[in-house]
Amino acid sequence: MAILEIIENLDSVPEAEKANWAEVDGKFQREVEIPDVSTLESTLKKERDARKEMEKKVDALSGVDLDKYKDFIKKEEDGLSDKQKSDNALKKLNERIEKMETDHKSDLAGRDAKLQKFHLDEKSRKAAIAGGVLADDLDDVMIITAGQRKLDDDGNIIMVDADGDPTARSLEDFFAKDFKESKPKYYEGIPGGGGAPPGGKITNNKALLDLPPEERINVARGQKVG
Repeated sequence: MAILEIIENLDSVPEAEKANWAEVDGKFQREVEIPDVSTLESTLKKERDARKEMEKKVDALSGVDLDKYKDFIKKEEDGLSDKQKSDNALKKLNERIEKMETDHKSDLAGRDAKLQKFHLDEKSRKAAIAGGVLADDLDDVMIITAGQRKLDDDGNIIMVDADGDPTARSLEDFFAKDFKESKPKYYEGIPGGGGAPPGGKITNNKALLDLPPEERINVARGQKVG
């Protein structure tokens, strides 16, 4: 914020600063910037309030022998028996161990979940390809059928119904029969299903599985093999 400073003459003004003054009606004036004191006032008020609070606490202790008070506090801290001190130390140690175990179990559970999902996805993809699902549609089929398969407590893949209850159908039968009947568009050589891959020589997914990995990649890219 700027204010206007006015003086009668420049006699007391240093030579280097005289250029900052302008003569108006026989007097000299200039604009002076002053700092915003609102923040300073707020800080000052907090300091005053803190001082008042401290004075209240000091007044409350006006009749207390501080040396005796210090001795009392020390006795309270030292009053614990060796057993109590040992129990407290053991409690803290057990709390640290429990936290470490909890963190470790959580980490293991996360890794186990990832391994189980990988196992489930890998087996499902192989079963889908063996059942005749088109390679180009495999990712979509995995998403569509995700809710129809899971791992049991022993890590085996089981098929489940709409309510999540286990069924007698195996993973292989599901893709070779059930899913083929309900979604023929994801299979080769079935009315309503997909066509053969580019190149004309790979007519089913079993043949695709029998190819070396490099040729399988070429088929996926639409290149001829053989």
